[in-house]
Amino acid sequence: MNCKNTVNGKICGEEIHQSFKFCLACGVEVAKDNGNTTQACPKCSSLITKRQKFCAECGWRIDRSILLAPKILCVGKDDDGNTCGAEIIPGEKFCPECGSDHGDQSSKFNELGARRKSKFVHVERRAEYISKKDDLMCTRGSSTKQSSVSGSSSLTDSPDACIFSAYLKDDFLPLLDNSIIVVKNLVDKLLSGAIMVKDLQMIMDKRENFQRIVQALKDVKEQVIMLTLYLRLKEFHAYKVTLKIVKEFLSFCICCKAKTGEMEEKIKSLEKLDTYPLKHLVKTVPFDEVADIEKHRPFVKVFELSQDQLDIIPDIMECSRGLLFTKLWEERGTELKNEKFRKITIHEVFSGVWEPTANLWKTICQKLKSGDLLFSEFDRYFRKTEIENLQNELILLKREGNTRWIDQRLYQVEIYRNLKSCEFGAEAILDVVKAFDLQGDFNQINTICKFARGADTSMNKLDKSLRITCSALREVTKERAEWLKTFIRCKQLVDWLIESMPCGLKELKVFLDLASIFAGEGDMEIDKVKCIHTATIGYAPLIFNLKYCDTKILLDKCQEVWRELLANPTLPRKLIYTNSQLAWLQTVKRSHGSVEVSSLEETEAINTKGIYLVGNLKKIENLRKT
Repeated sequence: MNCKNTVNGKICGEEIHQSFKFCLACGVEVAKDNGNTTQACPKCSSLITKRQKFCAECGWRIDRSILLAPKILCVGKDDDGNTCGAEIIPGEKFCPECGSDHGDQSSKFNELGARRKSKFVHVERRAEYISKKDDLMCTRGSSTKQSSVSGSSSLTDSPDACIFSAYLKDDFLPLLDNSIIVVKNLVDKLLSGAIMVKDLQMIMDKRENFQRIVQALKDVKEQVIMLTLYLRLKEFHAYKVTLKIVKEFLSFCICCKAKTGEMEEKIKSLEKLDTYPLKHLVKTVPFDEVADIEKHRPFVKVFELSQDQLDIIPDIMECSRGLLFTKLWEERGTELKNEKFRKITIHEVFSGVWEPTANLWKTICQKLKSGDLLFSEFDRYFRKTEIENLQNELILLKREGNTRWIDQRLYQVEIYRNLKSCEFGAEAILDVVKAFDLQGDFNQINTICKFARGADTSMNKLDKSLRITCSALREVTKERAEWLKTFIRCKQLVDWLIESMPCGLKELKVFLDLASIFAGEGDMEIDKVKCIHTATIGYAPLIFNLKYCDTKILLDKCQEVWRELLANPTLPRKLIYTNSQLAWLQTVKRSHGSVEVSSLEETEAINTKGIYLVGNLKKIENLRKT
């Protein structure tokens, strides 16, 4: 500010600090600024104030920047030899009173005014003054240099003399003392943990400046303070991390019907952290009680959960990624809610929901890995889970160790889910086994049939060989199962063919030739023999050499019959007709003796392996000899 006192009819205009009570130039008591800062009009030299827009004498539109510019007073001599002291208008080279040349002084004061406007520091802002003392020292050095350039030989001749003199005033020392007290008080709160979160965040943003201030203080240990600051920042970081996982935990607690409203209100109140000291959020520990800051785990107490409970939350959230754990969590929460007839508290979640759920979950996981889990238990939790999603679920369960069991379980689940499609085939094959009293190992088909009917078993009972059997049985469609039932209904015919033709298919063909001879040349007789021939030859793989076989052999013979049935779908009807002609076939068998049979067998052998010579055999022989 500038002195507004009038001396010898002129405004003093000396630049003084606003805390000064008397002007350093004229010695008159400084008048309080009432908002009407005055200045001389550059056109007519009449007084103008910062509230005016135009000069009252000449009508000049006032440039408000001149009200902020520093005063330039003439240092020339008047006619009496006294210092002129008149105000020089910025930019003018000559004094309007004595005519002295002030070109250099005007430009230098213009530069000084701009520098003061940008760098002037108020004494009242104590903390800012301390943090920017280096900048202030640079300003003072620059001002001293400027004074030497202008020819001044003392500090009082410098434009910054008023600032320096202000520091020597009695009322400045209490301000400096207060600044030191403020900083020390902040340090004490930092050491005790009572520091406000907003102050801690401010120090975090200006850590280097804070360290320089600490270095300037006496009777404080810089290293202890800075290490304590690091400890407090770590405690605050622990709070932010814990806040995040507690929010996630509360969302998951809703699934188990927990009462989360109170905790949610507490979290909402913590949105305005500026109003809380750090020790309200975290259990702050003195620096000398921490053996290793890096390994120190701050305890976040604001949520009123124990350290053990806080340590469990990350495990809960890791498990919550899986469908199995989530299902168990929901079931246990609902069960506990029904027992207590109210919503459960957060603390009851840890003891009443987490512990039983975790134990059951671990048991199921162990059974899954070993293969001892029953398929009824598996269906309870994963009935509608697709194979791809099930694979992701099992990957979450593995956690560590061997992962080959995952592929095995997926393989067994796929077999189990396909067992229902094997039901027709398994039952039809077992009916054939029972009807013809087949001797062999058919345990796999028995097992598959039981599973298809809903019998329970452990997962490791389904092996690779069972899958191969399932693949074959899936080809036994409902239609093919009916074909096998037709074969069983013709058991009397099949038994007669097996008994009367022990040589199997070869003997059957000879018998059919005899039947053709016996039937005669009539169309109906020929058609009857053809029908019998087609049916018996088509089902021959299941008729002969079937007494001693196992699952694989029986299914291979069925494959041969399927191929015949694809070529001739009417085979089942023809077999039924053949069964109705059993009496006629028995008559044919009795009416032909062994000589005829032997002759036909020889003919069959000749047709198969012999050579026919047609013509005059003697002539052929003579030709060979010559």
